[in-house]
Amino acid sequence: MTESQGTARASIRYDFAGHVAVVVGGSSGIGAATAELLASSGARVAILSRDEKAARKVLRRLPSDAPQGEWVRCDVTDDGSVENAFAEVESRLGSPTVLVNSAGLLTRGAADETSSDVWNELIAVNLTGTFYCAREGARIMKRQGRGAIVNVSSEAGLKGIRGLAGYCAAKAAVVELTRCMALDLADDGVRVNCVCPGTTRTPMVLNAVALTPDPQAALARYATRPAGRLGTPQEIAAAIAYFACDDAGYTTGAILAVDGGYTA
Repeated sequence: MTESQGTARASIRYDFAGHVAVVVGGSSGIGAATAELLASSGARVAILSRDEKAARKVLRRLPSDAPQGEWVRCDVTDDGSVENAFAEVESRLGSPTVLVNSAGLLTRGAADETSSDVWNELIAVNLTGTFYCAREGARIMKRQGRGAIVNVSSEAGLKGIRGLAGYCAAKAAVVELTRCMALDLADDGVRVNCVCPGTTRTPMVLNAVALTPDPQAALARYATRPAGRLGTPQEIAAAIAYFACDDAGYTTGAILAVDGGYTA
């Protein structure tokens, strides 16, 4: 599957009519596919991202009959920026009932080779950014007495991978953050779940592969899993949408690996 094919709309449809969905990192990859799926299923969607051009490109791909979609500037590593972004979403679209935390950063490096700057950036984007957004979303959802938060971790959050010390550590922490928030918010009608994608054909993965000495060999190694291939953004988006939908009302604190059998 080519990257352009990877942006095709998923065939699965849920009913998100009346929902306001915030997709953090919705300007690319899994986040973009999720924004498209939620919008095509009836949600008003806000894409939170620093990349206005990419976000508006995603918004232009939404079906003509989809509800309102907006781009809101947000730097997930800055708690003030996150607070302002959620306030902007409430002003433009209404209070969010769905939050998808899909912003991520992948940088390779063994533990003894990872600089402090790289480590701090990996933690800031993948973990602290997820926390800031989940915290702000939870505060709004608690006032409404309902809501669904879906954090996007990784197969690297469930299994150690050579050369990805910082990334694995951050994504593993997202899994535990999800469990703790699910317990903290259970009495408030707010569900918190986590999807752990396997290696997926996204710009982030393809950019990382391009930096290796042999990109084709690197892609082939990524595909050595029971399913025999990489995942697509739409397959991950479908899992995210399930956790976010009203039909999953009894599901909270769950961790779902969508990884072609890699962690089986």
